Amino acid sequence: MAGSVRGVDHGPVGGGSLAGPNDDEVSAALTAGLLVAFAPTQAQRLKRLRVVLITQAALAADLHALADRGALAVPNGRLRVPNCRPLLALGLWLGAAPGASSPAA
Repeated sequence: MAGSVRGVDHGPVGGGSLAGPNDDEVSAALTAGLLVAFAPTQAQRLKRLRVVLITQAALAADLHALADRGALAVPNGRLRVPNCRPLLALGLWLGAAPGASSPAA
């Protein structure tokens, strides 16, 4: 056997290897490729999420200001809102009893 010592094959003379990339190299290349492919999309999603959160915070601040001024009427002691998102905050700001608010059906 050319290039072997005591029956151990060391590959070609000179110590090089003819084997392809190992699993770690393939995984690293695949991970880097996916990062490059999906990074722009994820950055756009984060930008949109930031805009949505800023908008929600502004709406909540406006609603809180209306509640503080007494501009929100609570007929019959029941607070009705179009969806359940502001229920807890409005109940707290308006001093409503627990269970005295519900989303409009």
